[in-house]
Amino acid sequence: LYLSMVLVELGFLAEQRGDPAAALGLHLDAFDIAHEQAAPGDLAWALEGVAATLAGDGRHTQAAHLLGAAAAIRGDAALPPAPTERDSINRVTAATPPSDRASLAAATRSPWPRSRYHGSVTSSPTWMRLRPSSRTTVPVAGVPVGA
Repeated sequence: LYLSMVLVELGFLAEQRGDPAAALGLHLDAFDIAHEQAAPGDLAWALEGVAATLAGDGRHTQAAHLLGAAAAIRGDAALPPAPTERDSINRVTAATPPSDRASLAAATRSPWPRSRYHGSVTSSPTWMRLRPSSRTTVPVAGVPVGA
């Protein structure tokens, strides 16, 4: 029940320890588990974790799109972020250059159909680059991640 939340937290810990590849892998695994459990709050939290990792790697536009997707999921499910989640969201948003904040605002307003969160996110070009279908490597800061 709490596995996806634990994986997201471990992802944040890996990020703080300077291991973005491990962080991204943990966040992506958390997303997959949240999808299997049909837990929109956990889906959003996992996306916010991926966004934080990408922002730390300088991929602010992709991070902004994923934060927007997470915000849309939260809004649709009426699940506002908890204070600790809000801190992470604010950190990523603050690190986003002004030129990419328009992407964040636009993504937040984009429609994310109910019960189709996983398909909506995983079919996006950003997600396809993050999670190749083979799931063998995910490049972050030049480090491949095993699936």
